[in-house]
Amino acid sequence: MNLIARNDELADACARLGSAPFVAVDTEFMREQTFWPRLCLIQIAADGTEVLIDSLAPGLDLTPFFELMVNERVLKVFHSARQDVEIVHHLAARLCISHWRPRPFRRRLS
Repeated sequence: MNLIARNDELADACARLGSAPFVAVDTEFMREQTFWPRLCLIQIAADGTEVLIDSLAPGLDLTPFFELMVNERVLKVFHSARQDVEIVHHLAARLCISHWRPRPFRRRLS
């Protein structure tokens, strides 16, 4: 996986990922001692392109990532999406999903 910390690398990766029919997305963040979570790392992959985005890199503009997230032609696949969607919505002020299918609730019977 490539670690992205520069704007040109992010724009190039998001352009490649934007041509895929779907992308797998996961975020890592810190939530301790903050009202809103602080985005630390974005993991995203599709069609042989796998990248890690260092969202804390100085001067990194996440606009290409946010544009990819609102691109309705690209299906986003999240694992346990609630917090990923929340942090992207908070930072981009836009929803990154057009369809929401929450994980089914399963209750253990003893």
